[in-house]
Amino acid sequence: MVAPQALETRRKGQKTDRRDARVLLRLLSKYLEGDQEAMSVVPVPTPQQEQQRSVVRYREQLLRDRRRAEARGRALLLTQAVLAPRGWWRPTLWPDFSREIPQWSLPQVKYWQGRALAADAKEREVRLELQKMLNIALPVGVGALSWIVLEQELRGWERFHNRRQIASYTGLCPGVHSRDSRACEGSINRCGNSVVRYTRLAIDLWRWATGRASAQELGLVLEQPMKQPPSR
Repeated sequence: MVAPQALETRRKGQKTDRRDARVLLRLLSKYLEGDQEAMSVVPVPTPQQEQQRSVVRYREQLLRDRRRAEARGRALLLTQAVLAPRGWWRPTLWPDFSREIPQWSLPQVKYWQGRALAADAKEREVRLELQKMLNIALPVGVGALSWIVLEQELRGWERFHNRRQIASYTGLCPGVHSRDSRACEGSINRCGNSVVRYTRLAIDLWRWATGRASAQELGLVLEQPMKQPPSR
């Protein structure tokens, strides 16, 4: 499997499956002859890896659903000049805050509150399910959820062979702007996996997980006596 790319058929406005297939075959021939730039090969996850990663993606979708419901309710209240506090839908704030809502719009706001509560409750269930997958002692400051998210999204630490590969996958590499033999680095390019990107610490955790460096060498402190991740 290869990453999608624009194919040049060099025909004016004509694009057919047959011409695209011929271009793909030419690119494949170049790649097999040693031109690594001809195609960008994408690793295919195993069915088990895809099943485990789907739980991580499911949790991300629940978080988006909760934020969406919260935003819908806040937007509705703003039309009535009511400023909703952060987390207005939570049970701790709702009883007092609901008294400020106009009666005619209260049923609509309660609907979005119910959507937010349902998504939040389900997200907590999925989060606990993910945390139960942890089977090693982690460095202090690294949560079980962060570790599992990284491990499942990366589909195994061992498939990365150097720090540049894993940094590229996270999208935390600086963008480079070059012109007239001069180059300067800009902000991160965000071309990698968005779920992995905000988890951070990927490079140091990759070094520790693959045995390339000990926790002490990386400045990490384990919550329990020294225990390296199991060999893979």
